[in-house]
Amino acid sequence: MITASLIPEESWNDIPEDNREAFLFLAQIARTRLTEVLQGDDAARGPYTTKSWQRQYVWELTAIADELGIPGLPTAATAQQTTETLAEFDAQLARILTSIKIALRGSLRTESVTLSYTTKETIRSQIEELRSSVNRSNLSDSAKVSLHKKLDAVEAQLDQKRAGLRPFWILAGAIGTLPQITSFLADAPGAKKTIDSMMETVQIERKIEAEQEFRLCNPPALTHEPIKQITDQSSPTV
Repeated sequence: MITASLIPEESWNDIPEDNREAFLFLAQIARTRLTEVLQGDDAARGPYTTKSWQRQYVWELTAIADELGIPGLPTAATAQQTTETLAEFDAQLARILTSIKIALRGSLRTESVTLSYTTKETIRSQIEELRSSVNRSNLSDSAKVSLHKKLDAVEAQLDQKRAGLRPFWILAGAIGTLPQITSFLADAPGAKKTIDSMMETVQIERKIEAEQEFRLCNPPALTHEPIKQITDQSSPTV
């Protein structure tokens, strides 16, 4: 039985509060990781077979869906039997994710944030640190290319008026899984510290923006108490 998870522990700290957004977030991380495993080399798969990773994918997503109250997926026992039923699981998952995205279309701002110039420059420096860590690592060439593409996706968001958060989440998930599913990244602790700092910075900016929007939408209540007239309290002239 497989003991590794497609979703790193660190990702659970960054999931959105809304259950539907949380499922979108976790499903995307799981699918991205599964794709990397299936397309990677033996080091990426570790001691487990392709079928074991596919079963783990089904088990994790069905468990998450049950916990978050997301209906529509078949049971893990049903979905893992054959290639055809696994394909049906993917098809049903795609329909569920599409339905969630449509339902959440009015709240897409929660998946993006306006970053200050200072924050953007800080993130650019952190991206370069991560690129250097990847280049110095003993990861396979395919793993390095995959990580650089995720870094490219994050960097592209810095040129947007509002930076999308999903590339940040996906990058954080990928960095978080490096020590457990590939040949060990030489300076993995440093890379982990860098991505944690990046995510903390983005979350702070998001929190500030949310507080500003709340104040704009909820101005202080106006008092209806009558204004008391201030009379002249000076001594009368004799």
